[in-house]
Amino acid sequence: LPSNAIITGVAVSMQAAATYSATSSGAATMGPSAGAGVGWVNPSNVTVNNGSFASYVIISGPDFGNEIAGSNFGFAIPVGATITGITVNVLKKSSNSIHLIVKDASVYLSSSGVSSDLSNTNNWPTTIGGTVIAYGGSTNLWGKAWTPALINSPSFAFHIAGQSEGTGTGNCTTYVGYMSVTVNYTVGGVSGNATATVQ
Repeated sequence: LPSNAIITGVAVSMQAAATYSATSSGAATMGPSAGAGVGWVNPSNVTVNNGSFASYVIISGPDFGNEIAGSNFGFAIPVGATITGITVNVLKKSSNSIHLIVKDASVYLSSSGVSSDLSNTNNWPTTIGGTVIAYGGSTNLWGKAWTPALINSPSFAFHIAGQSEGTGTGNCTTYVGYMSVTVNYTVGGVSGNATATVQ
């Protein structure tokens, strides 16, 4: 600027991003039956990130397992926010029998209605420690219009179930560990995200 210039104003352009986290004080709940079989063992294990699992045995032949759901995440998304995407990371694995494998049977969110089912066709991992699988994404709304009230509700839940496929016999066991949910949102043009795990 010239030495004799007079500053009459300053324009500042900013793009801000904020990260928020909330941890649930709730516990896992078992969803409705989607097929024959016994219930989940140690369902509260999905509430802690310590490598432990809830387990469900799919008894014999191709069949569906029961759902397990994590809810009461304790989000506090601000009023007026626009939800732009939801990501769920879930630790899972399976123990397969001869000629039988485990795949997704159902994967969805619920809160005053249910979302689209984001099941995929991949086999469940069989590694001893399991694998964290991501569903959704920062711009994926799961086929549902979300509001802060729906996300903040204690009934906001993630549901997952497995199914066995193949022509063999024997039992398959599905294992689900901790669940972490990240909600991306904007408030007045400022973007942010909130992450919670069911506990």
